[in-house]
Amino acid sequence: MCPSCLPVSLRINYRPRRQTCNILAKGTDGTDYGYISPVWNGFGEYGTFQSAQAGALELSFSHSPNTPSQIGFTATNSPSVAFPFFGAIVGFASASNDFGAGSYNYAYLGGTTQTAVGSTPSPGGNSFSAATGIPESFESAVWTYNPATQAITAQWINTDGSAPATHIVYANDSNQVLTLTGDVSAFQGTFGVPHPEVVSASSDG
Repeated sequence: MCPSCLPVSLRINYRPRRQTCNILAKGTDGTDYGYISPVWNGFGEYGTFQSAQAGALELSFSHSPNTPSQIGFTATNSPSVAFPFFGAIVGFASASNDFGAGSYNYAYLGGTTQTAVGSTPSPGGNSFSAATGIPESFESAVWTYNPATQAITAQWINTDGSAPATHIVYANDSNQVLTLTGDVSAFQGTFGVPHPEVVSASSDG
């Protein structure tokens, strides 16, 4: 066969788009909590809201049409340059690092260093451990962004590499912290307070 007759494969490579956003958090019941503020509570966790978009937590990320998931968000106005990623840190009271139906296991949203796309929970520096001295594993590339709706959702990766259902929950008790969990009912039943589930929508910065 002549070289000019060989089959040719064509592929379009999209240049990832870099953008910034602020996250507007809303409850699944319609409650508008406001924009996530660029502050941590005393345990190095995000969960404080503000009504104004100006001055809210600003996140920077890249995405392309064919890779809208497992994105890492860099907090450009993070409370500490040591932990620049808006990541998920395994909860102190979790029985293991895995999410699943019937399990209350959870992760705090806080400041982290970077983990690879698809990474399982990894040990290392994070804002919770720095604030408490308690070592916990974390993941940074846990976010999915929908360019059409600007919706932001989360995807935790278990220790075996599986991708369980992942929900965002607001622990609206004295600590005020946003968390991820695999089973909202089990989480709420274990900790005994409302802990409403939230959905997140981004606003272009």
